[in-house]
Amino acid sequence: MRFLLPTGAAIASAGLLFVAAACNGEESTRSTEQATLPPVPSKLADGTTPTPMPDQLRRFRGRKVIQAKTLPVQAAQLLCTEAEELHERVTPRGGWISTDGLSVGYTVSDETALHSCDAVFVDGRWKKCAQKTLTLDALSAEQLIKDERATVCEDPPPTRGYVWVPVPPGGAWALVDHVSFWVAYFAVNQPAIRVSTTEGLDSDSPNGTIAFIDQNGQSVPGWEIEDGRIIQAGSSG
Repeated sequence: MRFLLPTGAAIASAGLLFVAAACNGEESTRSTEQATLPPVPSKLADGTTPTPMPDQLRRFRGRKVIQAKTLPVQAAQLLCTEAEELHERVTPRGGWISTDGLSVGYTVSDETALHSCDAVFVDGRWKKCAQKTLTLDALSAEQLIKDERATVCEDPPPTRGYVWVPVPPGGAWALVDHVSFWVAYFAVNQPAIRVSTTEGLDSDSPNGTIAFIDQNGQSVPGWEIEDGRIIQAGSSG
C-alpha cells in the first residue's frame, strides 16, 4: 500500500476542516450541556428576590452566586417551630431561606445537641417536612463531620436535602453547588450552618460540593458531601 504525502495546500485545507469540525463539536457539546443544566432561578423558595452578593462574589468558578436569606432567630422559630417534646428546651440559632426551602437550627438546653426544622413552600405557606435532633459528644466540626447525615424531603418534588455544615476558620460564605449556580450562606461568626440542595443528599444522589470563601472571594479549605455525610476536603481553587 502506497502513502502519498499531502501538499502544503492540502495540509492547510485539512487543518481548516479539522478546526471547523472541532469547533462544531465543541459547540454541539456545549449546547447539549447547557440544555441539560437546571435553570438559574431569580427567586428564593418563598418567591422573594434574593439580596445581591457583593460585586466581587457574584460569580464563582464561572457560575452565578445567589444569596440565601438569613432570618432573625425569632422570625425563623415562628416559621418552623421545634418538635413538641423539645418545647422550651431549645434556643434558635439561625434560619435560612434558600432556593430550595427553609431551615431553622436550634441548640438544645442541657445537652450537646443540635435540633433542626426544615420546610418547603407550598401554596403560599411553609410546610414542615422534617425535624431532627443530632446528639454529639461536642459541638465541633469533627463531630459534625463524623455523625451528621442529611435529612431528605421528597414531598412535593423535587427531592431536597438539608444538612448541618461546620464552618472552617476564615469562612465568610458557604457556597453550595447547584450544578448551574451556587447558593451562598453568610457564615461569619457561625460555627455551623444548615444548608440545602435540590439533589438531596442520600446514597442515590450525586455528590454535592460545598466551597467556603473569605470576604475577598478567596477559597479556604472546604467540605464535600458524600453519601449523605460531610467529609473534609482539600483546598478548593
